[in-house]
Order: sequence, then C-alpha cells, then structure tokens
Amino acid sequence: MPGLSRSLRWMLLGWGGGLALLSWAGAFIAQRHPGLQALVVVGLLLLTAGGGLWLAHSMSAPLGRLIEVMRRMSHGAWDAEAPPADRRSRALGRLGGTFEAITDQLGRRLRELESQRNQAQTTLESMAEGVLALDRDSRVLWLNGSAQRLLGLPTRQAAGKRFIELFRQPGVEEVLTEALEQGRPATREMAVFSPQERVVRFQATPCDAGGSQAALVVVTQDVTEVRRLERLRREFVANVSHELKTPLTSIKNLVEALLSGALDDPPNNRRFVSLIDEDATRLMRLIDDLLELSQLESKAAPLALQPVHLCPLVEGLAARFGPQLEARQVRLELSIPGDSPLVLGDPERLRQVFVNLLDNAIKFNRVGGRVTVRAAPEGAQLRVDVEDTGVGIPAEELPRVFERFYRVEKARSRELGGTGLGLSIVKHIVEAHGGRVSVDSRLNHGSRFSFTLPLVS
Repeated sequence: MPGLSRSLRWMLLGWGGGLALLSWAGAFIAQRHPGLQALVVVGLLLLTAGGGLWLAHSMSAPLGRLIEVMRRMSHGAWDAEAPPADRRSRALGRLGGTFEAITDQLGRRLRELESQRNQAQTTLESMAEGVLALDRDSRVLWLNGSAQRLLGLPTRQAAGKRFIELFRQPGVEEVLTEALEQGRPATREMAVFSPQERVVRFQATPCDAGGSQAALVVVTQDVTEVRRLERLRREFVANVSHELKTPLTSIKNLVEALLSGALDDPPNNRRFVSLIDEDATRLMRLIDDLLELSQLESKAAPLALQPVHLCPLVEGLAARFGPQLEARQVRLELSIPGDSPLVLGDPERLRQVFVNLLDNAIKFNRVGGRVTVRAAPEGAQLRVDVEDTGVGIPAEELPRVFERFYRVEKARSRELGGTGLGLSIVKHIVEAHGGRVSVDSRLNHGSRFSFTLPLVS
C-alpha cells in the first residue's frame, strides 16, 4: 500500500526532524550555559518519551479497534463493521478503508458460496436416489436423506464411520474396491432388507475433486418396481403363449383326426367340429380380453362418464345370466335400493365389471348356492359388494387374484371357459373411475368382491 507507507514515512521524518532540532537547541544552550546541561538532557529525554507516547497513542487506539474487528471476523462475524477513519492519521484512515473494501468483497464471495452450497444441498436432498460421499477408507463424509431411508442407515451416527460397517451387505465392499482400484464406475444390483425386501442398484464412481477428502461417490437407486414390471412382462408373454397354444394345439389335433378319416365318421365328425368351435370361441374370448386390457392400460379409449343408476343396470344383467343361474341352481339376490344415489361412470365399462364378477360368482359357486349384490353409500363414494357362497379362495392366494392370468384353480377355470383376465379387467376399470377394488374370502365359505365408485356431486 504505497499511500500508507508514504504517510508513515512522513510522520516518522517529521517526528525525527523535530527531535533533531530540539537536540541542536539543547546542545547550543548547554554550550553557552554549562550549568544547565543536566536540565537540557532531562528535558530532551522527556520530550522524546512524550513524543513516543503521543505517536504510540495516536496509532494504538485505531489499530486496537481494527484488531478487534479482525478477531470477530475470524470467528465468523463477517458483518462486523470496520472502525471509522481516524482524522489524525491519513495512513490509518486509508488502512481502515482498504480493510472495509476487503471485508465487503470477502463477505460477498462467502454469501455467494453459501448460496451455491445451499442450492447443491437442496438439490441432493430432493433427489429420489441416495447419494453418499466416501473417503479412501470407505468412511462416510456425507449422505442425503434418500440414502438414509433407502439403506436404513442411522441419521446422525453415519458420518465418520465406514460404510461397510453401517451397511453390512454382501457385495458392497467388492463394488467400492473395484471402483477405487480400477478408477472407473462399478455397478451392482442386490436385494436389500430394510425392512422389506427391495432391489437396490449401487454405482460407485471414483472422485478426483482436487484436494477434497472424497474418493468415491456412491449413488443408490431403488429398482424394485422396474424389476417387478420386467418380471410381470416376461410372465405375461409366457402366459399368453401358453394360453394361445393350448386351444390351438387342440384345434390342430382335431383337424388332423378329421383329415385322417374321422370326417367320414358320422358319429364323431360333428362332435369334433363342435370341440373345434369351442376352442375357437375360447381363443376369440382370450383375444378380446387381451385387447380390452391393452386399451385400459394404455388409456386408448377414454371413459364416457355420465350419471348412472346401478339398480336398472344390474337388473338388466340378471336376465342375461338366467340360463347360467338355472343350470347351476344358484339364486341371485339384488339389494340395490331403487333410490340409491347416482354414480359417475361409463355404463358399458360398468357392465363389464358386473359381468365378470357375476360370472365368477356363479361359476365357482356350489350347487344351490346364492349370489348377493349390495350397494350402499360410503362417504363420497358408493360401495358395491358381490358376494357368493362358493368354494372360496385360500388366504395365501388373495394378494394375487387381480393379476393377469392368475387362477386359483387353473384346471377348473379353463374347464369353465375362464381366460384368467376377468378380475384384472375389473381392477383396471374400477381404478380408471377413481375407485378401489378388494376381495375378502374364506375357503369353503364363499367370497366377497367389493369396489367403490364416485358419487355424482
């Protein structure tokens, strides 16, 4: 600071010149008056000491205030104000002004860094993926909330501890070691139980942050739903192939039998043709259900919503099931009041729901059994129950009854003409209306399928 050094130099030169002048005057007086020599020496010493004290005092007070401000800033008080300029010293005034400018600039830079750090912290905390920073000894330097929840790690005790001690999972250490030794990202997928089973994808990436302690950045992602959907897709393709192959094989065998001579055998040819017609009908029903399910899942055909009264809709279906009810000797009871509130729904889609539920309730009922349909308001929705007195469903099978192609009694279901898609279609239609569907059943006591529909507001 040239201005500061120049001011101090002139101050010291002025003080030194004054002392030299006083010394010359004292020497002149002592030469002319030898008796006053001691008095002159004492006077010069007093003047020197006084000048030194005055100079020290004029500089120590503002320097002390400046040191106090610097001490407060060293403890994080960046809003501390610089001491006011001292009018007695231009040098200290300039020093205070320069210090104030430096303080403002540092404060501004620190606020910018704090803002950037908060933005990065907010971004990492809002991520669905878990993120961890580890040092070369695999000790946790930092982790976000998603990592804590996904891996079941402690909230406060994780920092400073080794990751493989906090998360004891076979395969994790191999991922970290591979990333560090090979200097490139390493990825693994593994089952994690915290508390329920999930499939978690781990990716460890080496980090070279220029002086940072972080050596690895680990990103964890819950891929349970992705892998479940992939499994369902594979199962769906396998099920469709199997369901199509069974009737096609039967048709082919029957045609070969006819071509081998059964065509000229009157007692058997009509029976063979009738079986071919049954298999073809089953194929058509399966294909229709697949197309229907595809439309519902892709929302290709939007619902034609309108106010619907369920009582006449269900009564109209009762006549359709008359022959089936008579053949199975099953009684259908409707408990839907004529003044029940209207629901907001697509009439054609709701008919599909009742057709599938009633068809199952009749087919899997016991001879002389009963099917009951009830409806009653439940808050802002109408609850509908379709209850039967049939064979029931085992408790372990209940969570899967709405899956595509899932059958409780596979052989009997195929014998009765089921495609395994009816309940899945019911679930999609009800959920498309904003309702929910459930099942309650006891083996050999019957089943009750329930669903809700929104009331007309």
